[in-house]
Amino acid sequence: MNKKLKKLLIDRNMTVTSLAKEMGINRSWLSLIINGHFKAYHIRIKISRLFNVPYEELWECDSDNERQAA
Repeated sequence: MNKKLKKLLIDRNMTVTSLAKEMGINRSWLSLIINGHFKAYHIRIKISRLFNVPYEELWECDSDNERQAA
């Protein structure tokens, strides 16, 4: 799991299940996104906004790969 997101969840006393409910999506789908099996940028952007953290900071390795591919 994304370590930064895991810390944010712990700090807010949330679980992946509660985050999924808040976002209105299935928990297993959210887990796949968090663990990098699916990119689902629109969901990642929503998560970043929910925690008020810049996308690049929360999804650090993905933003680096995006820059290299561009």
